[in-house]
Amino acid sequence: MHLTNILLIMRQLLNLLTFFFLIMTVIAACNKDSDEFRAEDYDGYYWSEGKKIPLQKMNNKFYVMFYSENENKLYEELAMSNLTLSDVSMEMKYYRPLDITNVVKPTFDIFDKFGNCKFANIYGSYEKVVAALNHTLYWTPYYKNNDGLELWVSYLINVELKPGASWAQLKRLAGKYNLEWIEQESYSRRQYTLFCNNQSKGNALQIANLFHNSGLFDYVRPPIFKSEEYIRIINH
Repeated sequence: MHLTNILLIMRQLLNLLTFFFLIMTVIAACNKDSDEFRAEDYDGYYWSEGKKIPLQKMNNKFYVMFYSENENKLYEELAMSNLTLSDVSMEMKYYRPLDITNVVKPTFDIFDKFGNCKFANIYGSYEKVVAALNHTLYWTPYYKNNDGLELWVSYLINVELKPGASWAQLKRLAGKYNLEWIEQESYSRRQYTLFCNNQSKGNALQIANLFHNSGLFDYVRPPIFKSEEYIRIINH
């Protein structure tokens, strides 16, 4: 075989290997893009009546939910950074009756989960607060709207599926982002309430925005409250 033919064959093989490598790179990139979730990409806004409402994340004030037995641990961890819990609530009691006959069951016992929970605010930078957050059930930074009002985001996400969307699709999303079921509204097969915790892949605002982008929902949003409403709620 002539040297020229050998070089030609080698060049063709090299081209084939290069093409194969490019194809595999594109496939890997596509898979990464489809699976990767960056919570910060879904932060700083919420949806209301089809409009995207901007929010500014506060980096020095946090809303936390925790079990009463972890309260001392939180105080001790925060004290190491000269911080403390503020505006601490009384133990939360979950009295809302649930009609869940023949519908989706909660993934946990409501009273066991929330029966001895408390809420509080923490004032301080994230760098000083982050170690204490390991002792919480849920946490989120405060936000400000364009009017300068401070807002806090609940740990709940209320959703209403579009008529063409299925409960199975919602279940897959909830599992993927580590959400738990609380209930399905007894009067609707399309409305559900989910619980976001510190094992979820983002806070309730971030995950609600992600869900909105999926196109499966007529409505999806966590309850959002003004700062002064927090004080009124915990003193109720």
